Amino acid sequence: MKTFKHSLFFFCILAVPAVVSFHYFNHGYSPSRAIAQVHSPDGEYEVVGVSDIKGEYSGRAWVHGGVVQRIVKWKNYSYQGMAVESVWSGKVTPSGFDFSLSLSNVLTRFEDYDATKEELIPVKVTLPLEGLTSEFSATLKGDGVIKETWTRLKDASQNPLWVDQRTSFVGNGDKHPFITMLSKIAGMYKVIEAYRELPQIKIYEDKEVFKKGQQIWVEDKTDADFYLKNPNVLRITNKTVNPLSLAEAVMRKNAYGHTLTYKENFLTNETQKLNLNDAGMLEVARIDSAGNKIGMGPEGDSALWTGIYGWSQVIRYQMTKDPEAMTNFKKVLNGTLTLLEIPNDPKQFARTLAISAASEVWSDEWIQGTGQYSHLKWMKRGNNDMAKGIFLTLVLAHKMVDPSEVQLIERIKKAVKSFPSATAIEERSFNFGIAKGLDALWNKDEESLLTFQKKMLNFESFISNFTHLDAGLYIEGIADWSGIHLTMSSIMSQYFVSEELIKVFPNEYFNKKIHAKAEASLIELDEVYKNGHRRFVTLVAYTYSPKARKDKKFEARAREALWTLKEVPAPRFVGNAGADLPKRPDWSISAWPRQPWKGLTGFRKMKEDFNVAELQQGAYFYPYFEGSTWNTTYYWKDIPFPVHINSDKSTKSFSSDYLMLYWVSRSSGLITAED
Repeated sequence: MKTFKHSLFFFCILAVPAVVSFHYFNHGYSPSRAIAQVHSPDGEYEVVGVSDIKGEYSGRAWVHGGVVQRIVKWKNYSYQGMAVESVWSGKVTPSGFDFSLSLSNVLTRFEDYDATKEELIPVKVTLPLEGLTSEFSATLKGDGVIKETWTRLKDASQNPLWVDQRTSFVGNGDKHPFITMLSKIAGMYKVIEAYRELPQIKIYEDKEVFKKGQQIWVEDKTDADFYLKNPNVLRITNKTVNPLSLAEAVMRKNAYGHTLTYKENFLTNETQKLNLNDAGMLEVARIDSAGNKIGMGPEGDSALWTGIYGWSQVIRYQMTKDPEAMTNFKKVLNGTLTLLEIPNDPKQFARTLAISAASEVWSDEWIQGTGQYSHLKWMKRGNNDMAKGIFLTLVLAHKMVDPSEVQLIERIKKAVKSFPSATAIEERSFNFGIAKGLDALWNKDEESLLTFQKKMLNFESFISNFTHLDAGLYIEGIADWSGIHLTMSSIMSQYFVSEELIKVFPNEYFNKKIHAKAEASLIELDEVYKNGHRRFVTLVAYTYSPKARKDKKFEARAREALWTLKEVPAPRFVGNAGADLPKRPDWSISAWPRQPWKGLTGFRKMKEDFNVAELQQGAYFYPYFEGSTWNTTYYWKDIPFPVHINSDKSTKSFSSDYLMLYWVSRSSGLITAED
């Protein structure tokens, strides 16, 4: 190692102190020189050092205007084949350079490492200014003895070495006076009060965010440009180098280290290879340590997620004419039609399908198919949610199926003719109307057309529009989070059915009115949840509403919403990881229970045996790559405020969420194949 010019400090990484002070020893420097150095530490420095565990490293330090930064990269140490950099950013105080180093931002567990509550308390590090002219040593949690030399190179430039772009903001829903009054009358506040009285909730009542009833949205664009230019380098920022910080850095790199189009290609190939089964339904794959598929895990909501995936492939085909996209959609269409056919009962439809011989015994939820479907099992209880995916597939097929495909068209016609008879369709006015619209579209049935128009424009619809109840509610921290995506899917079913009906019945005024209503509903849905970080709604609304595309402010919000796509990692997760967030000193439970109406049974009456603790949610939303929804089947439907997070490296989910939003954004021109 080169001879030091100005200073040498020893980092002895042996203990776990909450505060670390560097001890220095004067070795004959002149008082005037030392004083000058103490009073004017500003400058740029070369940093060279060696660790008895990780080996040699080098880098730069920058001190200017009360800020100090240090970035070093190890010469030979790597993680998963990637070089590792360490970034410290702190402030200059009268006592020296102050740094705060954490274990992680979110994770508390990775593989065999499970941090204790005490270990998650950040370590405060202070380097005395006199240390720049003296030899000093320190004890700090870490992984070995480090010897380091700073050599002053020049005066500090105005540009820092690194920019911290982690920000947070309060994102509570509007305090809707009318709805708040109704919720009090209905007894919802009884559930909220019972929730706040729980012992596991009361321990947070002194936390500032809890006292103020705040929901905090964390955004982090830090190092996005760096990773795009340096996809094979990991940066550990203001943390020790440990299993948690390394895992989080890999996830950030997986999100920001690739273009949006690269991630689309990666996730498309992965979904096709691992998740789309031969029956045309998405499932969760079981994989070995090499990433090979060794089994499957049925996804009970697959009818919905497969419909969303089919939507992505329709846009992909329309924009690229890639025959693979057409093949994927036809596979989805076949699976969707099978959902309606396999029960052999017009009152039922399946939730999903699995390839399984009759000799395999599954739970009572599953029924073996017969005849041409004897190689399949189907899951019972097709419902309102699953219908939304089926609607999307059947209407988008009208854009994709060639008139020459007579057999396929006859199969679709038969399916849509019987679909309105299903119990889950008949019992809901909206569902019944959409199903009748599909019958009108495919069978050119004018009576069904009239029913569709009446259901879409009836008094119930008028009241929903007038009260805005059809868009849902976001009050304080309370919303039906998965219901937001379901509402968007419903609106898009209405949008596409009316759009296609205009082509078949061009002179029907009411079809155009329904189409305009769907466009307006998308704008309204975005408005209701604009504080709720439901950016997928913003991107869908921008794409399918001409009014939104003409609005410069809306366009700006849509471009900002693209960060949702940028935050999605590919691969989506990196191993067995988790976050027991109550361990973290910087975390709080929410003052607002999620979906408090679930605790009511009738007017102003709470369920006697209801476990209010089930309504817990956190006060913080984290970027997707930090694990707020690790290993999820669908990002956009999850509760954004986690309490506990877990992932399992032996399973691999599909990516219909990213693929749908990517292609929606491509079709609007917000992004191109170069992004």
